[in-house]
Amino acid sequence: MTGHPLNLKAYWMKSIRPLWLTLLIGSGVARAADPLSVCTVLESLRTYSGQEITVIGELESSMEVLLLRGIDCKKPFVTDGFSWPTALHIRYPDRNAGSTTARPESSGIEAFSQAIASASAKSRGAAAHGCVVITGILETKSEYVIRTFKDGTRRGSGFGHMGALPAAILMKAADIRSMHPMSAELTCACGLVKP
Repeated sequence: MTGHPLNLKAYWMKSIRPLWLTLLIGSGVARAADPLSVCTVLESLRTYSGQEITVIGELESSMEVLLLRGIDCKKPFVTDGFSWPTALHIRYPDRNAGSTTARPESSGIEAFSQAIASASAKSRGAAAHGCVVITGILETKSEYVIRTFKDGTRRGSGFGHMGALPAAILMKAADIRSMHPMSAELTCACGLVKP
C-alpha cells in the first residue's frame, strides 16, 4: 500500500493533470471568442489589422454614417498627435466582388439592414441606434494622413463619412442585441462594462 499514493500521484501528473490543463486552457480559448470592445480594438489597431474579429459596440446609423462606437474609451487611436474618434466604420460586403476574405452570412446581414431600416423609419428616417456585435475583417490604413486646415482644425483621412474614422470592419455577420430609433435621451444601448 505504500506505493499506491505514489502511483496515484504519478497517474495524476501523467494523465489527469494534462487533461485538466487542456480543459482549463480550452475554456480560455472559448473566452477569446467573446466579442472585443471597440476600445480594445482601437488600442491594438495594428495587431488586429487584416484579421477577422468579432466586436461589440454602440451602433449609430444615419443617412451619412454607419458606425460602431466605443463606450468611454480610455486610449483613443492617435497618429501625428491627432486623436481619432473612438468608432469603427461598418462596411457591407460587396456581393459582386467575390471576396474570399469575408464570406458574408447573408441572412444575418439582411436582418441587420432591415432592423436599421425599421428603427430609422420609426424616427422618420433620422437614425437608428443600438447595440450590435459585428464579425468581419478589420481594415486599416497603411499610412494615416492628418490634414490641417487654414483655421487650424485637423482631420484624419480614414474611413467612413468624410474619412473621419481610423478603421473599418468589413461585415461578415451581425448579431443585434438591441435596436431602436435614435433619441437624445439615449447614451449607451449596450450597457458595456467600461474598459
